[in-house]
Amino acid sequence: MLNLTNVDDALHKGEEWLETNKKTFLSETETGISFKDNFADLLLLELSNRWIAPEVSANILSLFYSYGRGHEVQESLSYLQKAMALEEYQESRYYFLPEPLFFYTWRLLCIASGSALETIDNQRLPKELHTLRDHLIRRVSARLGTAKDNALCPALRILICHSLGIKNDVDLQLLLDLQEDDGSFGRAWYVRYGSNGIRISHRAFAVVVAIVALRRLKQHMVGMKTAVVNGVNGTTAR
Repeated sequence: MLNLTNVDDALHKGEEWLETNKKTFLSETETGISFKDNFADLLLLELSNRWIAPEVSANILSLFYSYGRGHEVQESLSYLQKAMALEEYQESRYYFLPEPLFFYTWRLLCIASGSALETIDNQRLPKELHTLRDHLIRRVSARLGTAKDNALCPALRILICHSLGIKNDVDLQLLLDLQEDDGSFGRAWYVRYGSNGIRISHRAFAVVVAIVALRRLKQHMVGMKTAVVNGVNGTTAR
């Protein structure tokens, strides 16, 4: 007869096996060939650790959606949506600013809509991600002009706002003000060590993100100016 003791015993044996074999998890074919399966590893992570940072969930989702397998990780999507629905960012072991979460969420929406990391195709965005997009718009809009000593924050927000059609002059000015004489943007903190909380920056990463953001804004501004000029010329010709 089944009872709690049976369940406890099965749980103990299963957890013991996972602990013993945690460094050698492999998938295998019916012909006996063993191989490393990244998808299986990510599913293991999702199922065995429900309290991973939402940033990790967003990256897991991006990988699965990029291969058309988003339906397999809907629990991770639910977790990410709950994190993005909050008014205030909740720090995790490795992340202490909301911009990385915004960036990973934006990246997921771009990938899931079949777009390059430049825009979100709302026509092709899966319906289950519409609420997440709306949360992103609200959360990013509320952060404009903040983190004035960290160039990565306005640079990432500029990228996201540009793709979502959100006017963001305040972050553009902030980013320009943060550029140093040598062309870099200073130490821009992004993550921290989980063991001691020491923050980590990477100047090259900050410069690349800033350049990409500025290039896209420039293209948009040039396009707008060209459209205006063409419109004026067309009116004059008539």
